[in-house]
Amino acid sequence: MDARALQGEMQVQPPERILQQTAFQVYAQHAPKKTGDEEPAYIPLFASTKKRKNSDLMIFCHLLPEIANQVYHTIQELDLS
Repeated sequence: MDARALQGEMQVQPPERILQQTAFQVYAQHAPKKTGDEEPAYIPLFASTKKRKNSDLMIFCHLLPEIANQVYHTIQELDLS
């Protein structure tokens, strides 16, 4: 996504959501990257994440189906309110 598209998308969102997205982007830039066969997945844990389906997690977080299923069930057990 280019800078103009990102800026346009952020202007229509509430400030809390903009802060969450920005913080996650900064975190993802500085987080460990893929090494060998291990590829870390960073999943933002918000109340809105808990509402996602397995297929949403696969697409949004670039997860394999089995891993998306594990993540889905783990997230459902968390208190994200």
